[in-house]
Amino acid sequence: MSARAFNERKTQYTAPESEREWATLKAMPHFFYLARCADDSLYAGTCVDMKAREAKHNAGTGAKYTRSRRPVRIIHHEAFRTLSAARRREAEVKRWRKGEKESLSRGVHPQSKTIHCSTTPGIWRHHK
Repeated sequence: MSARAFNERKTQYTAPESEREWATLKAMPHFFYLARCADDSLYAGTCVDMKAREAKHNAGTGAKYTRSRRPVRIIHHEAFRTLSAARRREAEVKRWRKGEKESLSRGVHPQSKTIHCSTTPGIWRHHK
C-alpha cells in the first residue's frame, strides 16, 4: 500500500468538546476478548464495543487473521478501565498455550483451576 493510500485511509480524530463528552470517554470500558474462529483457532484482541468488533470480524474488516477464518464468535471477555490495561492482558494471554486459553474461555484460570466470575472492571469474567 502506498503512503498516499495509507494516509487516505486514516480516520480523523476530533477531541471531545464538552465536559460531558470527556466524562463519557473516560467512563468507557475497554475489553480484552477471546474469539473462536471457524477453524477452531482462538484470536485474542482488545476493543471498546464487543458486538461491533465481532460484527467487524465477521464482515471481513477486522483483523487480517480472522478474515479467512469466518465466522468468528467472541467466547470470553474481560473489562478494564484503560486500553493499556486491556492490551497488557492481551499480550499476557497471547503468550499462553492453546489449552490455557481454552481453560480461560471456560471460566477456569489456568494457574488456579477454579472458576472465577466478577462484575468488577479489571477482573476477568466468562462471556456466555
